Amino acid sequence: MVVEKSGGITRGEVLPARLAPDNIDATVGVALFPEHGRNYAELIRAADVAMYAGKEEKRSKVRLFDPALSRRLVEHHLLEQALREAISAGTLSLVFEPIIVAPSGRCGAMEALLRWNHPEYGTVPPSTFIPLAERTGDILSVGRWALREACREAASWPSRQPPAVSVNISATQILSDRFTSDVFSALVDAGLPAHRLQLELTETQFAGGDAAASAVLTELRRSGIRVALDDFGTGFSSLSYLRNLPIDSVKIDQSFVAAVHTDSRPIVKAILTTAEALGLETIAEGIETLDRPKR
Repeated sequence: MVVEKSGGITRGEVLPARLAPDNIDATVGVALFPEHGRNYAELIRAADVAMYAGKEEKRSKVRLFDPALSRRLVEHHLLEQALREAISAGTLSLVFEPIIVAPSGRCGAMEALLRWNHPEYGTVPPSTFIPLAERTGDILSVGRWALREACREAASWPSRQPPAVSVNISATQILSDRFTSDVFSALVDAGLPAHRLQLELTETQFAGGDAAASAVLTELRRSGIRVALDDFGTGFSSLSYLRNLPIDSVKIDQSFVAAVHTDSRPIVKAILTTAEALGLETIAEGIETLDRPKR
């Protein structure tokens, strides 16, 4: 949809009637003459940039163009290109965070955390590049690399009872046709026993009780792979679907752990009680000090 007015152009997108839901939605980008363009082509380009920015922000249905939008989209495009080449460029890496078993103090598992250190952009935080990979579809190749690398690293850890390795998995990966074969292939190639791999998923990935994802995880658990529900308490936290999920443990979000001595204590106690009743293990995120109770 292009609407020409004196003094500018409005660019918008509306779903066709045959594809539209009951509530029709629209996002509109607005460019003004002569501030945002001196001719028709420049104004259309500026209105397009504003429209796509509005779709990305998901906050405003009408977005006015400004030069910062154009620069930001160019930066996003360059970042997308760099991420697509990150594996072959060798700029991705893993760091490992221990998961300690209480009260023995033994390291039961190491969580693999993905890092991206680009030679030009520097260290790009996961909060930036993971959603980007999800949007572009690159999460499949990036996630596959992280899984294989984590299994390879874990297989090299020397110990009579080496820890398991815990790997974060996205919903896009689980629902891909080759996810199960990717997991088994990573284990076989690394020579890592299935019981030393744990997959972590966030509870929002099960919103609505996704039967396909549950079926995949059930199959993997039969081979000995463990499944953890990450960031529990920050999403839907529905006890009805928690009872039926194919999981072994829940991870209490670190925001609750950090405030356990104040307002989060009842929430943490409720999660612990629920997990115990369902026969699930509990992992508390973000504990960095040994806090002994006062006598």
